[in-house]
Amino acid sequence: MRRDLSLFGVAMVAMLIVIPSVLIFSVSPGTHSDELYQVGQFDSLLAGDYSNRSDVRTVLDNGDFGLGTFTGLDGEMIVLDGKCYKATVDGKVAQTLENATTPFAQVTFFDRDGFINATGTKNMTGLESVLISGFARNDTFVFIRIDGTFPDMTVRSVPMQTPPYPPLAAVVAEQAVFDYKNVTGTLIGLWSPSYAGTLSYSGFHFHFISADGTKGGHVLGFESEVASASVDYTSGIDAQLV
Repeated sequence: MRRDLSLFGVAMVAMLIVIPSVLIFSVSPGTHSDELYQVGQFDSLLAGDYSNRSDVRTVLDNGDFGLGTFTGLDGEMIVLDGKCYKATVDGKVAQTLENATTPFAQVTFFDRDGFINATGTKNMTGLESVLISGFARNDTFVFIRIDGTFPDMTVRSVPMQTPPYPPLAAVVAEQAVFDYKNVTGTLIGLWSPSYAGTLSYSGFHFHFISADGTKGGHVLGFESEVASASVDYTSGIDAQLV
């Protein structure tokens, strides 16, 4: 399944600037305020390419909300409110330095376009069904933010890899899984349409971080008591693929 990137005016970025290391506290929307800004492509991860393509500073210059991973698959990337966090295989979560690097990231400056009523959804499958039926459009990428308390939240992270890198399926087989009960926090989600092809994972992709910033990772499943989801429809893509 491939798509015509010209529908969204993809801007191919050849180089990004590396800025010296300081902690990230906040960023302001720039030229990507209604776009998906992407580093790398999902098919490269599947094939085992976890090499550095950009740095956290550049990612946050182009978005304050999103997800991804770090060079060598060294943790799950969670971008929320202009801060970048890393959830590592030992279950720890910490804010990252801006010179940390990434092979794959997808962010936007979250600008809520609407709400979807999710009252009554009990789990991840039910929530995804409600979201799809509630989307105002299904021909674009949709960022999703859900704040709430989850009776059960299951997340994962994977071990850091060193070259020569194995394919993603082999790494996921070694994942560490964490199950949290009655945890309050934020779901950071991205829904990608089927024509996303090799660029993105088609369908839903969720990461989670707790309100106290101590728990998080790639979401495998959850029980839900959420009432509404905020959604942000993107109108373009700016992708740094190499």
